[in-house]
Amino acid sequence: MYVEEIDCTGDLFLVRGGFRPVEFKVVGVDPGEFVIVAPDTVIHCEGEPVKREDEERLDDVGYDDIGGCKKAMGQIREMIELPLRHPTLFKTLGVKPPRGVLLYGPPGSGKTLIARAIANETGAFFFLINGPEIMSKMAGEAESNLRKAFEEAEKNSPAIIFIDEIDSIAPKRDKTSGEVEKRVVSQLLTLMDGIKGRGQACNPPEEFFSMAPPGCGKTLLAKAVASECSANFVSIKGPELLTMWFGESEANVREVFDKARAAAPCVLFFDELDSVGTARGSSAGDAGGAGDRVMNQLLTEIDGVGAKKNVFFIGATNRPELLDEALLRPGRLDQLIYIPLPDLPARQGILEATLKKSPVAPNVPLPFIAQKTEGFSGADLAELCQRAAKAAVRDAIAADELRAGDDDAMDTTMGNETRLNDGELEIGRKHFEEAFAGARRSVAGSDLAKYDQFRKKFDPIYMNSTAGGGSSGVVINWPDDVGIGASAAAADDDDDLYG
Repeated sequence: MYVEEIDCTGDLFLVRGGFRPVEFKVVGVDPGEFVIVAPDTVIHCEGEPVKREDEERLDDVGYDDIGGCKKAMGQIREMIELPLRHPTLFKTLGVKPPRGVLLYGPPGSGKTLIARAIANETGAFFFLINGPEIMSKMAGEAESNLRKAFEEAEKNSPAIIFIDEIDSIAPKRDKTSGEVEKRVVSQLLTLMDGIKGRGQACNPPEEFFSMAPPGCGKTLLAKAVASECSANFVSIKGPELLTMWFGESEANVREVFDKARAAAPCVLFFDELDSVGTARGSSAGDAGGAGDRVMNQLLTEIDGVGAKKNVFFIGATNRPELLDEALLRPGRLDQLIYIPLPDLPARQGILEATLKKSPVAPNVPLPFIAQKTEGFSGADLAELCQRAAKAAVRDAIAADELRAGDDDAMDTTMGNETRLNDGELEIGRKHFEEAFAGARRSVAGSDLAKYDQFRKKFDPIYMNSTAGGGSSGVVINWPDDVGIGASAAAADDDDDLYG
């Protein structure tokens, strides 16, 4: 007898008849393990047809479907799965879990497959972004696409956002000449930071500008000032103002300032100012000079705030060399504040603030760690503490496995928490040693040189001090006769247009 197929549970087979084939899936076998589908097999249809998309979801990739990536899988599961399965451990340690992971490797090595497996195994919502699909020739549309993706993921949290080919939307801003690419990078940084705050801030009305290497606390400083004072606080990130529609970006700038004036006394904090305050004339190929129009609108609005309006404007950036110099003239952002890399006392203070709620072992001296971290930014120090906390969590889970006799605590259902004895979860020397093995300095010497050149150009006091002139001020030989110059001024009265 002719046999068409031999199938078992989960297999698919085609029945060809009429004008089109119909696909069936074996969902159960009785008796035995296998069945023979022959020409005389009678098929009875019961219930509703199975939807293909539902079946594909059931067949999604898992950890068992990935081979040859054991070490990488272990690292990624530790960074992503631990916070999802054991959130109280991180809360006990007082350190936030990691929020971002960069997978890099040759094409076809399984980066996308690993991300899908993590999402399926943890039950998290998976949102895939293909980098090139984000870009658009319409001004502001690329940034809008990114915002929509992150908003969708936020609605379905816990979620994993996987950005494939991230290099296509996040090139180094000092290596690209396109204004659109620079704005997309700024928007991505804004969304990854995920900070949209309201709070309190300080008075009196004025404008100043803070610049610093990445991770040195510009945004954090503004939030701290806001929480300590008694005026309204409006925080906005530059990329959030940019849209694809003609004239809408400028309207967004006006709306932000209108809100600040309506809430006066108010502090208006502009983060990532370089995304909207770029030098005019540098936006080649930028949809008819949209960047220049936004810059002009920003200058107009800054000129419209002041003592009478009771609005205090703060701008922050880590790319000051990109700003239009008109922003920095007297009467606008004329007060420049440079936030440098933290020195030894500052590093110790950052470590103490980061670990103030964490159970650090008594034999771990934070002043010693501060000495070992010269050249670290505040964000680098926070990452170091995070790595140490993660190592402590790993050891705590291993100890719990030994007690419970569970060989694979990672495969427990989400929400099962590790049972700890009093005093067992502690960040010790061993954990900091592991953290130092992966520590890094994110700010290069070339970046610091750029800030130094900018300060020399726009900060006369700093320029004089570095040139050996000191910072005590300019020595003027004042005349003994206070009337000197008065006669000359009186002689010119007839030519005074404003007399």
